[in-house]
Amino acid sequence: MEASYFNAYKNREAGAISIFPTPNITYSNMIFADNGIGPSPLVGIEGDHLWSKMSNIAIFGETLARDCPSKDYCLTENPQDPSCIDRTGFMLPQFVNGGKLAMPLLLGDLPMHRSDRPASFGGNIIANEMTFKNFNSSKTWCGSKQRLFGLNDFAPDYQPKALITNSRFENIHENALAYF
Repeated sequence: MEASYFNAYKNREAGAISIFPTPNITYSNMIFADNGIGPSPLVGIEGDHLWSKMSNIAIFGETLARDCPSKDYCLTENPQDPSCIDRTGFMLPQFVNGGKLAMPLLLGDLPMHRSDRPASFGGNIIANEMTFKNFNSSKTWCGSKQRLFGLNDFAPDYQPKALITNSRFENIHENALAYF
């Protein structure tokens, strides 16, 4: 499966996500800005030689378009407000034994990145020519958590290694780099 030439801005959940029963998922030529979760090409099949590939993708942290009325609003006034969402620029792909439909039929199938299936151990992650930009703080202006790399909280406990090559990191604060 391949998805390309897609942009996502200010999605509460994932900008683009897939968890299909296919051995190869490729995302290319995409831009993600200020999303709850950036690109997430998940593989939903058991086997060897499974691939999650990404190329020429730009992931931007928080933009100047604010989600709340005042600074640190989510820390002090109303942390349950729908605008108070934690952000992960790049949730490392998972490989699980069982995919989902492109359009879920049941509410229990949401969010798309949630899986109660066991891990597949044949996964490989390659990210090439990625641009990561403007993760200049570990929290957003509103006070929610912000990090460049993160893990899927709903995934099995096996995380394959990710090979990230020929990529640029601009305006990334060390405290916002990763949360594992």
